[in-house]
Amino acid sequence: MAGMRVTKPRIALVETLMKLDGPVSIERIHQQVGIKSCDLVTIYRCLAAFENLGLVRRSYLHNGTCLYEQTLGVDRHYHIVCKSCGKTDKVDYTLPDGVEQRLQDKGYSHLSHVVEFFGVCQECQQVAISARGTSIGIPARGTSVGIVTEA
Repeated sequence: MAGMRVTKPRIALVETLMKLDGPVSIERIHQQVGIKSCDLVTIYRCLAAFENLGLVRRSYLHNGTCLYEQTLGVDRHYHIVCKSCGKTDKVDYTLPDGVEQRLQDKGYSHLSHVVEFFGVCQECQQVAISARGTSIGIPARGTSVGIVTEA
């Protein structure tokens, strides 16, 4: 694995990442790998190394929680994350071609970027509407999602 020793925990981690769909939390990855077969510190270290190698991509929930997704054989893509339930969906959008090349031409190296979209999914909107004619309020930056009763 690109200069890394091949160990049982790393193999188990790669196999687990290949099975999981979409970005997932470190806790879920640890649970899927098997708590007894690999400790949480090893998961953190391996994911950091895998990210440096480009094997995983990090994304975030609106509360700052890190999520990881394997990138082998997967086209670059972005996600929309529901602020209410945390569900993620792929967004069919990519940066315009040439952005990274233009930045490299300016002398930058080891480029990376994070683009995440946040909103409230249709299911959560329906749940809110069903709950006595309420709707989801749009929270101010830095606040959590709330339910606003319509007058």
